[in-house]
Amino acid sequence: DPRLEHVMSLYSASTPKLYLNVNRTQAMTEGIALPQLFTAIQTAFGGQYINTFSKYNQNYQVRVQAAERYRSTADNLLSLRVPNGKGEEVPLAGFASVQQVSGPSIVTRYNLYSSASMQGSAAPGVSTGAGMEAMEEIAGRVLPQGFGYEWTGMSFQEEKSHGQAAIAVGLAILLVYLILAALYANWILPLGVLLVIPLALFGTVAAIMLRGMDNNIYVQIGMLLLIAMSSKNALILVLYARRYGEQGMTAMQAAHKAASVRFRPILMSSLAYAVGALPMLWATGAGAINQQYLGTAVFGGMVATALLTVLYAPFFYTVFMGLSSKLGGKRNMSSKNGHPNRSKPEAGPHPKAPPGPRQGCFGRGSALDLRRVSFDREAANGTA
Repeated sequence: DPRLEHVMSLYSASTPKLYLNVNRTQAMTEGIALPQLFTAIQTAFGGQYINTFSKYNQNYQVRVQAAERYRSTADNLLSLRVPNGKGEEVPLAGFASVQQVSGPSIVTRYNLYSSASMQGSAAPGVSTGAGMEAMEEIAGRVLPQGFGYEWTGMSFQEEKSHGQAAIAVGLAILLVYLILAALYANWILPLGVLLVIPLALFGTVAAIMLRGMDNNIYVQIGMLLLIAMSSKNALILVLYARRYGEQGMTAMQAAHKAASVRFRPILMSSLAYAVGALPMLWATGAGAINQQYLGTAVFGGMVATALLTVLYAPFFYTVFMGLSSKLGGKRNMSSKNGHPNRSKPEAGPHPKAPPGPRQGCFGRGSALDLRRVSFDREAANGTA
């Protein structure tokens, strides 16, 4: 499969072996206990630990094993003698035989099942997720019925966390949207800021493709950083556009004015952040590959943000500001039509205030009214 490389397995079912076939019924007839039989074979051919003794300030282990010339061939195995219950030495050849077979050198188990481990990596330019999908496709096509597969190590962790990166990006965008909605007191205008984020992600994708890299966890971390940085640039531009709009400019005029005023600060801050990520693009040493992925994602996204935010953010502001004004006008009209009884009262004589001192004849808030009246009179006379 072109998506994979260096696929290998240490499992081999053709390792030559000697299989000792013991007639257990005959062995017990000879009066030989099976545990004693297997212990004798283990001691003669595999060795057996006895004890440890100390001498000359050193500890020495005592192990029992047959000499090399007595454990070199299959005939040596059959010539082994085992004592029975009567103390007699019974040769192993009387109730056992040796066969030459082939099989795995080591039998490994995974979740109590006999297993064979395989290793491999994705080809250059192919993500680890795509490589794992290729392995799963091959396993489903090649493995016979009754066989299965499981991921271990880093692949298991990646499979377990599959899809969480999209959730993290979605939650980050949602958090930015809610904060902007509270800042602007508007549910539509923040969309003009959020639409700048795909421009930064476009720069990340382009940089990754140009360098022949794949989408991994470090690229996704860079995307999370770009959500904040690109939103910050658009946020500053929209903030200035709103200020100019409050001064009487139209949405288009305010957006154009804000873009011209904040062009250099946005360009300088974005390029400074991008230049700061340049050393990571050609990192060397331990962890260099991870730094190159993260630096490439951040650099491409910040360059795209610097070049495209000033061009598209004013357009987004103009569109969504006009949409917000239209929806706000419709909402006001519907609220007026929905409450016909809440019209302004007709002009008429005010009810007379209850009798009392002069300072209370104006009713509630009379002190403020008295000050205003006196201030107006003094200003008219030229004394203020």
